[in-house]
Amino acid sequence: MSSKSSNSPMPSTLPSSVLRSIKILATGRILLGVGVLVAPQPMLGAFGLSLPADLILIARLAGIRDVVLGALLWTARTNDPTPLGRSDVRRALTAGVMVDTADSMATLYALATGNYDLKNTLTFVAGAVPFIGLGIFGLSSL
Repeated sequence: MSSKSSNSPMPSTLPSSVLRSIKILATGRILLGVGVLVAPQPMLGAFGLSLPADLILIARLAGIRDVVLGALLWTARTNDPTPLGRSDVRRALTAGVMVDTADSMATLYALATGNYDLKNTLTFVAGAVPFIGLGIFGLSSL
């Protein structure tokens, strides 16, 4: 009976700082999403937005999106050092970075076309930067 042995070492688990960052990112995204879902006007007011009642649904849909992205990251297999586990984490982090970057770009476009003011643009983008940064930090550790 022969046994197969691999000369390649088993990949290690993620460092605790990365695991902590991933959980902070997932929790923050879920909390933000729940806030926008439950109380859209006060949450959007922090970004200088006031939506008419018929557009509140759009804000709530964005809140749901953040809850789902946060849950995807929370449930990613962060303790699985195999390529499949790393791929799971990579997909969740990449989705979040892409969404936050796209939101920031859309906000900057609104500023450039005169549809949004500088103060609120900076507030919105500054809110997205930590999410983007933590996502990139996590991705760079995979």
